[in-house]
Amino acid sequence: MLPEDRPTLVDGMQRLAAGEQTELYYRILRPDGEVRWVRSRSYPVLNEQGQVERVVGSVRDITAQVLAQERLQESERRKSAILEASLDACISIDQEGRVIEWNRAAERLFGYEREAAMGRDLAELIVPQRICRRHSEGLDRYVRTGMSEAIGKRIEIPARRADGSEFPIELAAVRIDLPTGPIITAFVRDITERKRAERQAVEHQRRLLQLAHHDSLTKLPNRLQLQSSLPDALERARRSGRLLALLYIDVDHFKHINDSQGHGRGDALLQIIAQRLRHTVGRHDVVVRMGGDEFVVVAGELPDRTAAESLAGRILDSLRSAMCSDGVTLSVTASIGISVFPDDGADPEMLLKHADIALYQAKERGRNTFQFFTPDMNSRLMERVVLEQALRRAIGTEQIYLEYQPIVDVASGTTVALEALLRWRHPELGAISPTRCVPVAEECGAIVELGNQVLRLACRQLDEWRRADVPLVPVCIDLSPKQLDRGRIQETVAELCREFELEPSLLGFEITESAVMQHVERHLAVLHSLRRFGCRIGIDDFGTGYSSLSYLKHLPINTVKIDRAFVRDMATDGNDVAIVSAIVAMAQTLGLRTVAEGVERPEQLAQLRELGCEFAQGYYLGRPMQPDAPALIERLRSSDGGSMTVSRRALRLSGGR
Repeated sequence: MLPEDRPTLVDGMQRLAAGEQTELYYRILRPDGEVRWVRSRSYPVLNEQGQVERVVGSVRDITAQVLAQERLQESERRKSAILEASLDACISIDQEGRVIEWNRAAERLFGYEREAAMGRDLAELIVPQRICRRHSEGLDRYVRTGMSEAIGKRIEIPARRADGSEFPIELAAVRIDLPTGPIITAFVRDITERKRAERQAVEHQRRLLQLAHHDSLTKLPNRLQLQSSLPDALERARRSGRLLALLYIDVDHFKHINDSQGHGRGDALLQIIAQRLRHTVGRHDVVVRMGGDEFVVVAGELPDRTAAESLAGRILDSLRSAMCSDGVTLSVTASIGISVFPDDGADPEMLLKHADIALYQAKERGRNTFQFFTPDMNSRLMERVVLEQALRRAIGTEQIYLEYQPIVDVASGTTVALEALLRWRHPELGAISPTRCVPVAEECGAIVELGNQVLRLACRQLDEWRRADVPLVPVCIDLSPKQLDRGRIQETVAELCREFELEPSLLGFEITESAVMQHVERHLAVLHSLRRFGCRIGIDDFGTGYSSLSYLKHLPINTVKIDRAFVRDMATDGNDVAIVSAIVAMAQTLGLRTVAEGVERPEQLAQLRELGCEFAQGYYLGRPMQPDAPALIERLRSSDGGSMTVSRRALRLSGGR
């Protein structure tokens, strides 16, 4: 026996001597030096006097059991150390659902001390009351079901702290089957921050989707949202058997507002337009901003096309009303193209295409109106595409040429100037009118290049006439507003005058009054520059625009050209006579010359002479002619007796204030 275990044996012997049974555990040392654990069980045998007569007992080697127990205890100590060091709450329950293990992390997580938790029903500790009420079978169902589902995987459930607050937990569990019954050990962690991060991620994703599918300026759905939602809208219309209309809306001349008022005010105006569209359409209709100043309205569940027509009318009316932005009152109009499902297309792409084609037709018809798509619009659009491509190829070639129409002195009949008129002869399409090709050039952005070619052709012709000893008179050329905006017209004119050695007074430029008034300040600067250089400036189609005398008196112009609409019916319409008389009187007061266009009968010329109009042009006075036409050359030679200088009357025409 090991010396340190002798007190155990001595104590046992004393108890045996006193007549008590004993069970002792101690170690013995074998001769080979090996230490063995033994268990001795002894009981005394008493004689008749009650004295211990002898001791009977047994000794058993229990070394294996002791070592196993020590290993188990060591394992338990290690487990306890691991559980205590774990950042996760570790909770074990028996088959009754009562707590048999509760580490310090569980104390921190749930707010219950270990002593308070041990032996209690886990459901009473951590299950929220709202879940308690929902499960009539009792709290244990929630705990048992949750922990059973968590075996071998992770689940998320709500839990409750000691203070009653709720929070989300993640639960992973293992089941251990012991002879005394199964136990479940769960590893629990607080996932409040993770759930918050997940919510933030979801919200961030929602905001990203909002940004991706909505316009940041107007907060309306955008083109991407329309592409994703329109198929569903068509399917609903298909099932209901009712019509769906697509209204493609473009704000007329919105660029002019941006240019004159600034993009900030333009953006504010777009926001107001978006609000008006939302308030005008039906509750279930969708308003989409396609980009820039373009919008689309998707109107479903319509009984007939009349309902779409009525909606388009209401939209136009709502946009015509004055809009106030930063104290500035602005008015706009819009053009609308309408396609209707299923008549005009069975899919979103076709409906959008046809609504866009109809929008183009609405613009062609003067804007501030709406047009339904019709099948023949496709062919007209294709014709325009063909025309645009042909025009781009024609610019810079001999397909583009000029004819010249005389402008004559009403009193003497002398030719004092020529108007250069654009002509285009396509090898396959034939002669194409300026009324067809000029608008196409304006819209496709080719007008500046085309205008520069016209100017070069006119300067070259003046040079050729001079070399042929033909007297020169000023040549008048129409200017597009876009040439004033971005065509470097002043530099181009100066370069051509140097190249062909021309006096600037031989060039005159005409622009319509409505075009001038689009960007008054900017256009004024360009026109003043041309006038200072020595060129003649005239207002074309006067009386049909919207200029005011307050602006007119500041324009650097020499002449006003009276529109043919007022000249045509002078013989039968007293109102036209009054208008022409007023224009002539106004021009004389301002020191301007007047030119009447569209003179086709002698009585018109006589009336103009009587009213004091100085110059005129028209078929009666001379048709447009090729530059080498004998009739034109004869007119020029007779304009000043064969002189190569500009005639005195021509100088009057090109002079002025």
